[in-house]
Amino acid sequence: MDRILRFINSGLLLLGIAAVVMAAVAGCQWWQQTKINDFVSNQIEETSLSHPHIRFHQAIQAAAAEDRQRARDIYTELGTGKGRGLRASAYYNRGNVNLNYALLLPEANPKRLPLIELAKQDYRIALGMSPSVHDIQYNLALALRQIPEGPLALPDGPKISPVLEEREIETLDFTSELP
Repeated sequence: MDRILRFINSGLLLLGIAAVVMAAVAGCQWWQQTKINDFVSNQIEETSLSHPHIRFHQAIQAAAAEDRQRARDIYTELGTGKGRGLRASAYYNRGNVNLNYALLLPEANPKRLPLIELAKQDYRIALGMSPSVHDIQYNLALALRQIPEGPLALPDGPKISPVLEEREIETLDFTSELP
């Protein structure tokens, strides 16, 4: 009987310690979430937190305030961080900043082409990390519509795409057995 009581006592002690540890972890998570919520509602200073979600929020605010360089810098920082989904979102949003700014510029502006190319590059990186996200695919298609890739213009003739030309050669012997 004495052994059983000691076993029960030890079990209750371990259960109590586990409960205290779990309460401490939950308290830390609650405190961190409260700080993030306070920041988002602008109740504390921007510089006091460096959590990736807060940095993401800062980048969104910078882009909304048309501080594009600051937004790009924050998205670049987040693109090198941990978490595949957050990195993909950072590249996607950096591409959005570049593409939106390029679309505001007149077509003759020399900054327009590099910005669209940067946007396409960012969308491709984001698509590599999250291939099933349709927003990334759509925005990449928008950027490609602005500056298409594909057929190369030859100075003395029609546009020829090496890939399409190769496909044409490979498919010449194809015969269909349809009725």
